Amino acid sequence: MDKKALKEIKKTLLEAREKLLAGLEGASVEVKELRDPTDTPAELGEKASTEFDQEVFYSLRHRSDLTMRQIDEALRRIDEDTFGNCDHCGKEIGKARLMAMPLATMCIECKAKEEKGLL
Repeated sequence: MDKKALKEIKKTLLEAREKLLAGLEGASVEVKELRDPTDTPAELGEKASTEFDQEVFYSLRHRSDLTMRQIDEALRRIDEDTFGNCDHCGKEIGKARLMAMPLATMCIECKAKEEKGLL
């Protein structure tokens, strides 16, 4: 892959990483106590809503953590000059694919096979 495209991908990854970190710092969830037997129906509804919000937050946090690890891995591969090679077959991943999906770790052929359960 040419250096100009690699530089552009690295910039995109660093910007995505920065946005992800900013989003994580800004997110917070209020942790409330578990159900109290004396809660009224309205209080139970409010606690259920809060518990749902917490589950959504933790799910998003998990997904953000995964994305952050993928970004860090892609940046590491760029620095080690191994970025753009398919993890499965070792062939070069197409430039267009990497420009569209900088976190891609497989060439289009291997990814298609994986999705069909052939890998």
